[in-house]
Amino acid sequence: MLNLKPCKQSNDEANGFSSGRDYISELPDDILSFIVSHLRLRDAVKTSVLSHRWGRVSASKSKLQFCWRNMCLTNENYENWRFNKDPWREDVDKFVKGVNQFLKFHGDWNKWQIVSLEVLFCLGNDYKNDIDEWIRYAIGMGAKTLSLLLSAENVEQIDKYVCRRELLCQGTECKLKTLGLGGCVLEPPNSFFSQFSCLETLILCYTSLGLNEVQSIFYGCSNLKVLRLKHCSLPVKLSIRGSLRYLRSLLIESCSGVEELELSAMNFLHCFTYQGPFIKFSFKGVPKLTQVRFSVQQKRDLLYIFSKLAEDLPELRNIAVVVEPSIDQLCVPKSLKGMTIFRKVTKWTLFFTGDTEFNILKMTFIQRAFPVLQEFCLGMKCPVDFDHSRKPEPKAFVHKHLKKVQIEGFRGTPNQIDFVIYLLKHAIALKKMVIDPVYLQGNKKACDEEGNRKAWDEGERERVSEQLQEYSRDIVLIML
Repeated sequence: MLNLKPCKQSNDEANGFSSGRDYISELPDDILSFIVSHLRLRDAVKTSVLSHRWGRVSASKSKLQFCWRNMCLTNENYENWRFNKDPWREDVDKFVKGVNQFLKFHGDWNKWQIVSLEVLFCLGNDYKNDIDEWIRYAIGMGAKTLSLLLSAENVEQIDKYVCRRELLCQGTECKLKTLGLGGCVLEPPNSFFSQFSCLETLILCYTSLGLNEVQSIFYGCSNLKVLRLKHCSLPVKLSIRGSLRYLRSLLIESCSGVEELELSAMNFLHCFTYQGPFIKFSFKGVPKLTQVRFSVQQKRDLLYIFSKLAEDLPELRNIAVVVEPSIDQLCVPKSLKGMTIFRKVTKWTLFFTGDTEFNILKMTFIQRAFPVLQEFCLGMKCPVDFDHSRKPEPKAFVHKHLKKVQIEGFRGTPNQIDFVIYLLKHAIALKKMVIDPVYLQGNKKACDEEGNRKAWDEGERERVSEQLQEYSRDIVLIML
């Protein structure tokens, strides 16, 4: 005969965790709104059917971003519909309809201001009425950030959306702090930015800018702090002579037409980025320009950087150089006499994006041009040594200030190991060295399609570690 006794109530049951109690809904509105703000729009909208309160919470998102993934797709098929693909008409209609429905839903429930509205999708002027309404909604709801990236590099056949200045302005002045326009025609072209004195960040992509449009930016955006021009058509000579007096960051990336860039009388300019074909640079009166990044495509670009840049910008503290695949060899002056000395640079980053024939031991010579360097990052794609003849300089240079080194794409070749040993021996202030077989180029994630991180070949990590340990002293040597 079975002796049945009542089961002892578990702690979870006693506390109500298995009683069907809705703990999520008991959270305050501000916490629920915070949670919902991290959901994709289509997932946030689904919560609105739970109750009247959830409808209000799901509409409380203050940062609205509309892209194909956010609106319609699952993670599994997102890769087939990236932003730079040309979608079918029915897909475009579906996207536009979804944006219109959400903004209506958002407006019905939400009476508070929004922070930003972003649209990232290939749309042309045949959807002009819809896009106009989106802009009116953002401005009417007090958005400080508006971004319309409506085109991409391989969608030249789209009849570009005509963006009219009066849509962005309330009364006589635009109140936006950040504006991004991509694949748009500016109307009126000669004075589009004449009422944008409040604007602090301007991003223009896939936009044709003549001399008059450029002058409109210079004189209309008097308080601009960040200017980014990407894949734009620019005048042959681009001169910024103090009109953007508060500009702190200037980025010119993959733009066409420009052959000469002149920066002068810009007392607040701190950061400059350039990516594209070789052009003539002129830097005058930029005393606070201490950080630059160049993506170089030709050998003469490298020669300019290593033979003249430090003279043009004597206050440099931070320099990053990205060598594009079009450069098959590292081209630098053959002697220290022909090389400019970066007397104040404390951080140097050098990335090779292609299979450049790069002998890492040349760095023992190049690093002499950086006498006060404190941090050095090198990223490369060199699984083999291209030159076995060059060894570290007999009269080794003592690096008195170098404290941190990171090497990406390290494959344990003889020259790579010799270079690391050279640093371990001669960088007397070195505190930390990170050696990574993965080429990151500044990105934190480095995984394959299955989410696995690339590892060393079997036994390779142990072999390299054994060779380096005897030179590591008190240095923190990290081998990922």
